[in-house]
Amino acid sequence: MNVKLSFWLRTSAKNSKRQSPVLLHIFTDYDRVQYSTGFWVIESSWDEKHQKVKGKSEDADTVNDGLAALKARARQVANELIVSGKPFNSYTIRDKLKNGISKSMSLMQAFDERLNQMKALEGREYAKTTIVKYTNTRERLKEYISKKFKRNDIELYELDYEFMQGYDMFLRTEYQNNNVTIYKHWQRFSLIIKLAIQRGFLDKYPFGEYRVRLDKKPVEFLTYDEILAIENKVFDLPRLQLVQQLFLFSCYTGFAYKELENLRPENIVTGEDGYPWIQMIRQKTKRQFRAPLLPMAIDIIEKIKTLPVHKRPGYLLPVMSNQKLNSYLKEIADACGIKKKVVWHMGRKSFAISIILRSNISIETLSSLLGHNSIKITSDFYTKITDDKISNEVSGLRESLLKRKQDIQGHT
Repeated sequence: MNVKLSFWLRTSAKNSKRQSPVLLHIFTDYDRVQYSTGFWVIESSWDEKHQKVKGKSEDADTVNDGLAALKARARQVANELIVSGKPFNSYTIRDKLKNGISKSMSLMQAFDERLNQMKALEGREYAKTTIVKYTNTRERLKEYISKKFKRNDIELYELDYEFMQGYDMFLRTEYQNNNVTIYKHWQRFSLIIKLAIQRGFLDKYPFGEYRVRLDKKPVEFLTYDEILAIENKVFDLPRLQLVQQLFLFSCYTGFAYKELENLRPENIVTGEDGYPWIQMIRQKTKRQFRAPLLPMAIDIIEKIKTLPVHKRPGYLLPVMSNQKLNSYLKEIADACGIKKKVVWHMGRKSFAISIILRSNISIETLSSLLGHNSIKITSDFYTKITDDKISNEVSGLRESLLKRKQDIQGHT
C-alpha cells in the first residue's frame, strides 16, 4: 500500500491571533484523513511549497522541528503496519498517532539485551562458547548494516526478506561462509527476532520463506569391528591408554565431550531395574537425561581408576582438552590401522549406529539414550543403518519368502 504524508494550512479556521492550524494529511490508496499537529502559524509565514514555516527564527525552528518529528513518527507507524501484513488505512495511522506509537527497538538493542542476559547466566545456562557465537553473529550483522545502509543500527520494523537475503550474500562474499555457517547465523538471528515478537516489538516474523538449504552429509562412524580393534589394542603410554578408554566410554554410552567432562560420581545411580544408570543434565539441551549404563562402560570406569593419570577432584573421569583428545585419538586410529579420520564426536555416532541400531533397538529408544529433544532429530541424523544389519534383515526376509513359496508349491 502507498502512503503519502503532507502538511496543509487550514486558512478557513483562524484563531484570535489570526493564526491558522497546521494539519497533517495522511493519504493511502483509497482514502485520506486529517490529523491536527497542534501548531498554529500566520498564513503569510507559511511556505506551501516546502510545507514549513519561513525564516530561521526560534519560533520557526520550533514549529518546523515539531512537524519533521511528527512526520517521522507517522512514517514509522505506516512502516510498522506494512511490515505486520495486517490491513490498514489512513484512519489506522491517525489512530495510532493519537493513541501512542507502538513499541520500538533497534536490532543492536535487541541483540545487546539478549547477550547481557546470557552473560549473566554464563556457566549455569549458557556456555561461554555459545555467547561468543551470538556475539559473532551480532558483529557480522553490524558490519552488514554499515556496508549496506551506511548506518550503525537498524530498527526491527525495517527488517524484511530482502534484508536477510542481503545478509546471506554478505556472509558468502565477505567471509566465504558455507551453508552450515550461514544456517547457524540465521538460527541465532531468528531467535532474537522471535523473542522481539514475543515482547511486542514486531507483529510477525519478517523473513518470510527465507531458508538455508543444508546438504545432508553421510554420518561418519566406526564399525563394530573398528571399535573392537581399538578396544583390543594394547598401548604402553598412559596418555594413549587414557584416551583409548575415554573414547571407548563414548562409544558405549553415546556421550558427547561435555557430558564426559561434566560427569560426576553422583550422576551414577541405581535404576528401578537394579542396574547402574546415568542421571544428569545435558549441557546442550539443559534437559534431564537418564540412561542405563552398558556393562562395557562400567568396566571402562574401573579401568580408568587404575591408570597412572592426573585425577580431577569431584569428577568421575580425568578428561583433558578436546584438542588433545583428538590429537591422541589420531595416534590410536593409526596404530589400529583405521583409515578414517577419527574425531571425538565419532564415538557418539558409532554408539548410535554400530552399537544400538546394530542390535535392532528401536529409533525411539535410541532417541532417549542420546538425550535428544525429539525423535525427529534422531531420525534426521541416524537413519543410516550398517551393512550387516541390512544384510541380516534382508536375509531373514529372503528365507521367509522362500519358505512361503515352498509351502505354496507343496500344496499344489
